[in-house]
Amino acid sequence: MLIGQPDESHLPPSLLDESLCKFRHGAAPTPMDVDMQGVYVLSLDNGGFCAGSILETLREIINRLMSNVSMVIGNAEIEEVRPCQIFDLIGGSGTGGIIAILIGRLGLTVYEALLSYAELSQQIFGEGLSRELLSKRFECAAKKLVAKHTGSEDTKMIVPGEQTGCKTFVLAMSPDIVDHSSAQYLRTYHSSHNQGPNCAIWEAMRATTANQKLYLDFRITESPGVSMRYSGVTFGNNNPTKRLLEETKLQFKDQDLLSVISVGAGHPGVIACPENVKSMYDTFQAILKDCEQVADEMDEKFRSEKSIRGYNPYSRFSVEQGMQGLTLTDDTSAKVISYTRNYLQRSPVSRRLNKTVEVLLRTTSRVIQRKLELEQLH
Repeated sequence: MLIGQPDESHLPPSLLDESLCKFRHGAAPTPMDVDMQGVYVLSLDNGGFCAGSILETLREIINRLMSNVSMVIGNAEIEEVRPCQIFDLIGGSGTGGIIAILIGRLGLTVYEALLSYAELSQQIFGEGLSRELLSKRFECAAKKLVAKHTGSEDTKMIVPGEQTGCKTFVLAMSPDIVDHSSAQYLRTYHSSHNQGPNCAIWEAMRATTANQKLYLDFRITESPGVSMRYSGVTFGNNNPTKRLLEETKLQFKDQDLLSVISVGAGHPGVIACPENVKSMYDTFQAILKDCEQVADEMDEKFRSEKSIRGYNPYSRFSVEQGMQGLTLTDDTSAKVISYTRNYLQRSPVSRRLNKTVEVLLRTTSRVIQRKLELEQLH
């Protein structure tokens, strides 16, 4: 867990939420119910046009968490906890990178992120648009979104001041390098290793989602006369969990890893597609396959380490079945949400959700309890 808690009692009410986004209090239970300090991390896949599934899964996690928190602290009139108050590190790729920025760097609730993501999509997409126009529309929409939440469209990724809050990164790749391990981390914090550019938030959003099917490559100016070209993420990094674990070890050293939550947008082969968009569809299917291959590797890794840890901190949520008849139409987003909800209601998945929430419960309860105590002081 994060350390170095400040005395917040002097803060005015307007700064309470900001402070709570930077500090979390107390320990969290492991499945063995052992109190100890540790790290909570969240990984978000490149979900393509099914990224709404990621947000719907996060919303269900938060809803269950808040229901439990209400019972623990005996107060049903509490505001929705923000992911930046729960997780020490959030990493995302592609559209998952956009969501990571919304809930991590911008500190939005999941509900606010749902609204912002929908608004962003509506401002970008339309029939018959060229890659050039889509790229321009993306940049304009992203700038508008960032300005709405920060006051300036050019707000930088790295959070100014003390680096103690939730850390967030997105991945981007240079089209000139095919080595999967060479992904560039666009971070909200300073790092002792391979520090990437401190670009504007909208630039990070554009760089992690750039791909040859939808958008033009994107350049980030790092210094006068030097600009680096990015084209989204390549295979091996659409599911950023491996990179997230590497970054966790770098940033949090030997702290115990208590929770690793990985959220995807579906399995390959479960989405149907008409012939007129088959090229884009084939690319998306390959992305989903890539995400699930990494997920399988992670599942095997943590299962093999369970005897050493005494528990398995890894949870993976990604729609397995139910989208077979889905095609790319105007109501695709609504159908994605519907199929995701059906997946989350299945008994095995629901049980895994409950176990995941149990691990997050104690630390979240203390965040809320501390907030209520601070509000009573004012």
